[in-house]
Amino acid sequence: MAYPTETGSSKENLTFYYDPSGNRIAKHVYDSGNDLLSSTFYIRDAQGNILTTYKFTTDGMSSSYMLKERNLYGSSRLGANTDSLEMIGVSPLYDMTPYSHSLGLKQFELTNHLGNVLAEVSDRKLPYPNGTVVDFYQPHITSTSDYYLFGMMMEGRSFSREGYRYGFNGKENDNDVKGAGNQQDYGARIYDPRVGRWLSTDPLQLKYPDLTPCHFAASTPIQAKDPDGKVVLFINGQHEGEGGTSRYWGKYDQRAMDALGDNSARYVDGAIGGWLNTLGGIRGLSNTSASQRHLAGRLQGIADASDIINALGEGETIKIVAHSIGVGFSRGYVEGLIEWSSKPENAQARSRLVFEYELDISPFQGSQFPVSKFVKTTHTKVGGKDGVLTVAPVAGAINTSDASDAQKGHAIGEMSTSKIPNLGNNGGKTDRPVQQGSNNTDKPAAFRKPK
Repeated sequence: MAYPTETGSSKENLTFYYDPSGNRIAKHVYDSGNDLLSSTFYIRDAQGNILTTYKFTTDGMSSSYMLKERNLYGSSRLGANTDSLEMIGVSPLYDMTPYSHSLGLKQFELTNHLGNVLAEVSDRKLPYPNGTVVDFYQPHITSTSDYYLFGMMMEGRSFSREGYRYGFNGKENDNDVKGAGNQQDYGARIYDPRVGRWLSTDPLQLKYPDLTPCHFAASTPIQAKDPDGKVVLFINGQHEGEGGTSRYWGKYDQRAMDALGDNSARYVDGAIGGWLNTLGGIRGLSNTSASQRHLAGRLQGIADASDIINALGEGETIKIVAHSIGVGFSRGYVEGLIEWSSKPENAQARSRLVFEYELDISPFQGSQFPVSKFVKTTHTKVGGKDGVLTVAPVAGAINTSDASDAQKGHAIGEMSTSKIPNLGNNGGKTDRPVQQGSNNTDKPAAFRKPK
């Protein structure tokens, strides 16, 4: 997929290429005669995060192909290593040349709650001497930006190192198109922060007739952002009849949605009926068996897939909050959604299925359920006074239990929401929660046994 070049212009012509998920994978720059000047290639992981960029340049006589940037990640992008490496005509690195390390080529981004990159600092520190001693150090600031409400950079209050591409909402600036910071690539759509509008309509415009189809963040950019968001799956643990409903969560669900910035909830019973099923009765699957919970989750994911995925708009993602025995069910549920979308007849749906975040709280048999390879970021929390046997943090997940959790037990209601990332909402609107518990009459048609 590419935007057409503008032929016959005296300015540089641009062509962009995207993968089926809407992620940019290449940018080509041509001169006015449509001769290639440079190409930038983006290497991404399975969830679309940019890992590495390469740049090819040519003047018609000679060419260069360089590894330009290697991004640094924690739970999200932290910065980038910009120590470039030439990839054409280089000798193997087997000699005994002494190793040297250059400071200032590794940058770290400082962002706010919306993901806006406010400043970038390097790994270099600047000494301030006092006579013959260094009194203190100050950071080496390589980029800084102050924004108006909808993301336009303030004149005289922003500067950037050459080649830095990120800014408002942490998205990539297309500086070659309209100037520095005046157009941004969100994958699904292109955004102009000067007017606070998308350059194409909202794929969910029919659901929100009171909002302009090109609005950004429901015109509330201080508290909301609009890169994604649509549904938070709440998968409960053991219960006495309130499985698959908001009642199970003791208001933790609303606190989690407030932290995530997404108020579209779907409640799924991860206990296969609760205590009534613990001994393997009502559905023939015991909810204390790790393998059987995983299987039940996979079957339910297949059954619910069409209802969930077809409701997703372009660029929107899925978040999951699971508790106790619901964690094992969640692993299977994700695989069920993937399995349904992998069928040839559902190929278009597969490109929209992105699991951005999961929070696993008090995971029962947690050691048997490492992080899912399909989920971009997984956090885990465990109460310090949780006395349930086999409860353990999920292997490979980031443990975000805080000091207050040290005094908590197994119950979900009072656990902390610390370090839950704000991942954007669905335009400030709240869809009616879908509750599909096995002991609950308020369930959609999609809650059925797969054929």
